[in-house]
Amino acid sequence: MTLPIDAQIMDALADLLQGTAATEDQSDIPGVGALFLDAARVASEIDGAVIKLDQEGEALDRVLSACQVVSTLPVAITITKPRKPGEPPNWRILGPFCAAVHARIMADRRDLGGLCIDIESRGRIHEHNLQACEVKMIYSVTYYTAISNITLHEEGNA
Repeated sequence: MTLPIDAQIMDALADLLQGTAATEDQSDIPGVGALFLDAARVASEIDGAVIKLDQEGEALDRVLSACQVVSTLPVAITITKPRKPGEPPNWRILGPFCAAVHARIMADRRDLGGLCIDIESRGRIHEHNLQACEVKMIYSVTYYTAISNITLHEEGNA
């Protein structure tokens, strides 16, 4: 069974985030522990940081021609990290995570393995309290499909 392009894009983004997890107690983000990519997990002291990847809001389609649609897929990457009173501020705890995740997402932003035409950063929403801090990084992924088959990537001419 072939997945629609939006599902293939989500899989490709998940693949980009793989490897952020610590291996042999070393992470690719200096000074932090393991990361997890699993929407079902809850942040805890043992886990360190949790990364959640999901679609966010309304996906929009625009017909370009009798054969082609350009679509925009809203994506949210949420990073949650437990914290204790007296630890550094929210932005110091989450900053290294945000920088590493953003660099991975934007590294191939005009292709994503041939699936998209652009990835745009739309902003960040910060939440914090004494036990945890969280940032939601919001992106829009633009891609083409055939009007009659959302599993086919159609090259654009717009």
